[in-house]
Amino acid sequence: MRFLKEPVERKLSEALGARVSIERLNVSLLGGSLEVSGVTVAAWGSSEPVVTVRRVKAEIAMGAILRKEVSIKSLVIEGPTLTVVRNADGSTNLPKRDATPPRATTTEAEQADDDAPAAWNFAAAKAQVLDGSVHYRDGAYHASAERIVGELLQKADGFQVTILATTVGRRDEPVDLGEARASAMLGAQRMTNLATASLDGTFELGNAVQGAVHSPSLKSQRATLDVRAKLAIHLLRKLVPARLAPSFDAEGDVEIQVAGAYDGGASWRVSELVVRATDVRPRPNPSGVVA
Repeated sequence: MRFLKEPVERKLSEALGARVSIERLNVSLLGGSLEVSGVTVAAWGSSEPVVTVRRVKAEIAMGAILRKEVSIKSLVIEGPTLTVVRNADGSTNLPKRDATPPRATTTEAEQADDDAPAAWNFAAAKAQVLDGSVHYRDGAYHASAERIVGELLQKADGFQVTILATTVGRRDEPVDLGEARASAMLGAQRMTNLATASLDGTFELGNAVQGAVHSPSLKSQRATLDVRAKLAIHLLRKLVPARLAPSFDAEGDVEIQVAGAYDGGASWRVSELVVRATDVRPRPNPSGVVA
């Protein structure tokens, strides 16, 4: 359905500041459904996708489609994958704010505007994510959270968000922290207002990490964060890329408590940082002699 596919690609590209492509888009007026498959999001000028989505299914209002409007009543996103790649020069495949997209010709733009829906409306009270994953690659290093499910559900006081990742760890080495869980409340009455909603949330990573986050408005990009973690030193060393791993060779446990704030600019302001190490001892070398 080209008359709808190309305007959707263009509007999403403009909104995300990245190149969005769609393999197939089907609309059933009789069934009141919209199905999109093969979605790819990549930074302008980059061949490495940041986001891919296997399929998106939505229930739409048929009357709105006939008026050249898109009104989404429910939404299911299947197989979304977020992949962040750090290159050797320190750059990443993430979209850049100052990137300039290629300009369409006047004829193409006018034709697209003629076919584009006149309005978009998210009237959904529920949205789901199924079988998602998040990946980070830095050279040979590969960490990921996989088999992610999530739900956004409208409540009387806003939207409740729940997320579960069945497994979190490194994939280039056998290091797994177990499940990750997060829950939050977004202070908005409609899904179209989520960008300006307040956020109050908590998160856990296995038995190792617990934290809370608060933001007065998602659009402001300001937030406060409180994190507590307890990890074995040898596991902490394995979890991070080699360039960031501690240089000392020891065993024991470390507890970290950090609180800080992000002002929407370029840096974090740390208000509290506590590090406690217990039962720290030199790690024996492979020959069995203490280093």
